[in-house]
Amino acid sequence: MNQRSHPQGNIFSPSAPTPTASHASDVEREIALSHYAAGELAQAETFCRGLSQRYPRDGFGWKVLGATLRRMNQAQASLEPMQIAAKLMPGDWEAFNNLGTTFDLLAQAEHAQACFEHAVKLKPDFLEAWRNIAENLRRQRKLDQALQAYRRVCALAPEDGYARHMANTLAGETSERAPDGYVIKVFDDYADAFDTHLTTSLQYRVPEELVALLARVAAPAANTLDVIDLGCGTGLVGAAIAPFSRTLTGVDLSPRMVEKSRERGVYQRLVCDDVVRMLRQQPDHSADLLVSADVFIYIGKLDELMAEAHRVLRPGGRLAFSIETLADASGQTHRLERSGRYSQSLAYIEDLASKGQFVVEAAEPCTLRKEVDVPVPGHLFVWHRP
Repeated sequence: MNQRSHPQGNIFSPSAPTPTASHASDVEREIALSHYAAGELAQAETFCRGLSQRYPRDGFGWKVLGATLRRMNQAQASLEPMQIAAKLMPGDWEAFNNLGTTFDLLAQAEHAQACFEHAVKLKPDFLEAWRNIAENLRRQRKLDQALQAYRRVCALAPEDGYARHMANTLAGETSERAPDGYVIKVFDDYADAFDTHLTTSLQYRVPEELVALLARVAAPAANTLDVIDLGCGTGLVGAAIAPFSRTLTGVDLSPRMVEKSRERGVYQRLVCDDVVRMLRQQPDHSADLLVSADVFIYIGKLDELMAEAHRVLRPGGRLAFSIETLADASGQTHRLERSGRYSQSLAYIEDLASKGQFVVEAAEPCTLRKEVDVPVPGHLFVWHRP
């Protein structure tokens, strides 16, 4: 019942009700937790409201009620029962973590941080609260403190790819690529809002611009190409390239993104996997076009991917892709930026084309998206495999 991701005044302002009974029985607790775990949220809410009325001094009913309302996207309504639970159970680290999550959702970052810190004071190895501390500090731009919290997460959970990548990002340590765990978490969490946020808030136009560049350079005929969409996301590129494709395969590491792509109905085949691993499994000379929009920003070092791309493409095939442009490279091939994404230098991209025996047919600067209303510079490429 854990939930995600210093204040002035009393964060436990609601007073606990006047006692009329003692505690819920083990059976009652099991029923409440069963409803919650099964996602039967309406039943859980009703049952837990009854518990909180029958046993108002027992924090358990309030705790599960607050967690249930939070899962029902009723953050404001969840606040009071979570405050009561924390007040009644001052030694319950999970109750404080849950309360911090609700404060976080209500944009009360300092209150949230106080709750998370109290949770790890009660239980120093409480991983979920440490993750919440790190994320909360990062969002507040307290980056040095966030780095120490992410390092604490890494110490508690060495397999946590998301925390490791964020620690590298904040420490300015460039790695070869983002861990699978980081990519999956980011895009699974982002899937439902992805299209709207990218195309409106971030003014993202890369799929259309990349396909338009390919059409100008190669003038493909309709329904003639065997295409693999590397990092297909929600299918924005697939929708743009579909008129030229005979077969269209999409691959993405995020299961939720693959689900969204499937809803578009433009792919004949969808694969949930890393793009390089997927390419390794493809036969030689089996594709006419590989297209990858805003994917190499999560794969810093591209050498293996480009080698596999050359092998998979038929003679005469093409690779169309975008990069975030690395400014002031100073000899670097790629760099992990503070955004958590990678940029590549133009010299590195040119060298990859030469080593991979590709002909650069087009290379155009573009704006990838906007971050805090600042344009992010990038480049679009179309390479030809002789």
